[in-house]
Amino acid sequence: MKYFIFIVVFSISTFAYSECPDVSGKTEFIISEHVKKIKGGENCKYRKTFQDNGIEFVVYTVNGPCFKVEAAHGSCGNKYFSYLTGIVGGSIYYPTAVGAKGDFHIHSITYNNGTITLEGLSYSKKDPMCCPGISSTRKYQTGNSKFVKIQP
Repeated sequence: MKYFIFIVVFSISTFAYSECPDVSGKTEFIISEHVKKIKGGENCKYRKTFQDNGIEFVVYTVNGPCFKVEAAHGSCGNKYFSYLTGIVGGSIYYPTAVGAKGDFHIHSITYNNGTITLEGLSYSKKDPMCCPGISSTRKYQTGNSKFVKIQP
């Protein structure tokens, strides 16, 4: 019976893990260190990625971050924040906040001629937290190990 339970748990965890998009070891390390630093939780299967010829960008979401509060990771409320990180030609671009609950919900990430485009939904004053309704785009460029937002 114990063997059967082990097989079921192992199969479920393997299936859940296999849903996560592939990212490089460096990017995985950057994300995991950032999530630990702000004491949040992250479900990798919701990451948005762009990868092409030595260029890798990832948008990931940190749930319930505690920032400086002493508490269990991911247990500080139902707020979430989305961050953009990446690697271009070996240069690391550290996490930059690009969205949050009640602000911007990201659906896709693209890259063209030095510009990272995030497409998603923003909230109107009438939208409930569950359901942003305004199509939005945010653009960033790489600069000195960080992302610089391009104003529309």
